[in-house]
Amino acid sequence: MADLLLSRPGRIEDLPRRPQKQGPLSETEDEEAVDAADGGASGSGEPPDPLKQAVVELTKIAKTLVPKKAEAKTDLENLLSGSLADRGDTSSGGGSRRNSAALAALKRLLKEQPAAIYENIERNLREDFGLRAQVAGEPSGHGTARAWLQTRSRVQNYTNHVRWLWQLSAVWDCLMQGQNEEARARVALLMAAGEQSSIDSGNWLISTVALLEPPPPYQQFSHHTTPAAHECQHSALYDPRWFELFLWQLKEHESYLEARRKLTQRKPGPTVDPGSDAAAQRGPKAKQKPKGPHSEE
Repeated sequence: MADLLLSRPGRIEDLPRRPQKQGPLSETEDEEAVDAADGGASGSGEPPDPLKQAVVELTKIAKTLVPKKAEAKTDLENLLSGSLADRGDTSSGGGSRRNSAALAALKRLLKEQPAAIYENIERNLREDFGLRAQVAGEPSGHGTARAWLQTRSRVQNYTNHVRWLWQLSAVWDCLMQGQNEEARARVALLMAAGEQSSIDSGNWLISTVALLEPPPPYQQFSHHTTPAAHECQHSALYDPRWFELFLWQLKEHESYLEARRKLTQRKPGPTVDPGSDAAAQRGPKAKQKPKGPHSEE
């Protein structure tokens, strides 16, 4: 008994030992041992780690959300590709349904996944901005919205147009650079300046000072021209497939108005019932007296 008490007690391991392989092809035995070890650990009386459980649950949620976004984007891409392929077939009912579905998906995207909208436009801005040489003093890396507006856009020197776009491009730059507070302040100043200009009967003298920055370089926009006949006739910021959808919607609206106009022209005029009040008000036409040698003059 004394020898038993003085002997070193065996240490109880947390997990059971894996059994040794009985042969070179006994892989199933290893898998069963691992499963048994996992089951033993989960079935033990030790409380599970809440942090690990939270990480596992968040991973599951992320795995369920990512495929939905990818699936929605894939569906939109398929619809847009089909709409672009069927743009010449205006008589196809399937093409109209596909265009309508693509436009509805694009509108849904604005509410559910707005990042897909601005990422597409910002990518087009960078691609179009990369076609020109770098302006002296411009920071390297990527071009700003104001630099694109001043050098690459088709905006001509219309004072009010340039003024509003110049302020919007500054807000866009702030958002792309993560300066949300400055973007919010610029929008607030622009709204107040717009109302002040309306109070001043369209005069921007006070409102320009209230924007807290120098006025836009109007002379730079005087060199801008509209696209030539052989050039792209829509903004470089648009995805061409989006522009096809915009044109299709206008054509559908024009076709509806034309059909309604033709139906209105074919509509017969109102018929008057002989016994109605309108016919009674008109009364019988007075017979003209025959003119003769004895008629009164």
